[in-house]
Amino acid sequence: MTVDPLTGIVTWQAGEGYDERSVTVRAANMRGMDEEPLWMVHEGPG
Repeated sequence: MTVDPLTGIVTWQAGEGYDERSVTVRAANMRGMDEEPLWMVHEGPG
């Protein structure tokens, strides 16, 4: 899973086992935020 630092868009590969909410929350945790960010979430290719 990757987070674009400029746009905040989260991208992950199919099969990694993330759903939209878990990816958003995990990204927020990676950035050290306490609340869920209002980021667009897209499933990556593959």
